[in-house]
Amino acid sequence: MAKRTPIKDADKTRRSFTSLATSNTVIPMHSNTRAREGKPETVRATFIIRADQPTSLEEIQLQERKRTGRKPEKSELVQEALDDLKIKYAGK
Repeated sequence: MAKRTPIKDADKTRRSFTSLATSNTVIPMHSNTRAREGKPETVRATFIIRADQPTSLEEIQLQERKRTGRKPEKSELVQEALDDLKIKYAGK
């Protein structure tokens, strides 16, 4: 049977997780496999977004599935949006 964590310890754990989640630490993901496949290296990053934005991503996923028959991953859509932002701000 799993050991239950007292509330005070759970609060301490939550605070630790929050500080971890809001840190600027970037964790490399799939670097060896992706390099062998000729794909760019990816990293896991945590961002805080507005409450409506996950729903918007899901709506875009559904639209793309209807249009192409393939449902893109949310991370693909976010990468595309960041690429567009990079272009937008490159000239400023």
